[in-house]
Amino acid sequence: MYIDAHSHLDHYSELDLVKALEEIDNYNIYTITNSMDLESYNTNNEIATKSDFVIPAFGIHPFRAKQYVNDLNELLPYMEESTLIGEIGLDFNNIGEHEKIAQMKVFEFFLENAKNMDKFVNIHTNGTETYVFDTLRKFQCDKVIIHWYRGDIDTLYKMIENSYYFTINSEMLKNDNIIKIIEAIPNDRILVETDGPNGENYFKDRVIMPREILSITRELSEIKNMKEETLKNLLIDNFQGILKD
Repeated sequence: MYIDAHSHLDHYSELDLVKALEEIDNYNIYTITNSMDLESYNTNNEIATKSDFVIPAFGIHPFRAKQYVNDLNELLPYMEESTLIGEIGLDFNNIGEHEKIAQMKVFEFFLENAKNMDKFVNIHTNGTETYVFDTLRKFQCDKVIIHWYRGDIDTLYKMIENSYYFTINSEMLKNDNIIKIIEAIPNDRILVETDGPNGENYFKDRVIMPREILSITRELSEIKNMKEETLKNLLIDNFQGILKD
């Protein structure tokens, strides 16, 4: 059994999705498929009917925030029914002030209601790590999964002190600077992800399939100086802790 704590199954082509679900079932990969918006969530719900290993999460990605900022209360029923919330967060790269405000409003809406609903949130932080942390503290959110952290060490340690979980993917394992981040994350707060199907940098020219999680787990075990089977069991324990909460 394996864990993929952050994927986007709705982004696969029809043909690749068939292959992806076969891999998920063959390798017993429990997979959180995060949503970008309501349409994405509906698709992920449909995909989840095809495999017992797929867990759909509802969220509004920061890139979609401006489309929903004026209709937030209509999203509450979807938050209620979702096992956990994701993908939400902030990303201020190459956007104007109005879109930043929309992102903040949507992010704060999700955090406030996720806290009230006692649900985990799966968070995008690219370039906004300090803003994200400050907002999480503002709403006293402690059920947090940080997706693909690549920020400063000081904010990382603050997040660690608050017992957030962190997902590790192939891109991170290829980056010497981020290896230091991975080494700093406590073993009981670590998860793995593919973030499939689309990659960056090292993986931008190919589709990332679910079986990639096997090599991620193996490489991470080497960095953590652990036997692969020991790490697999640890990841399962961490993942089950999230689902139990």
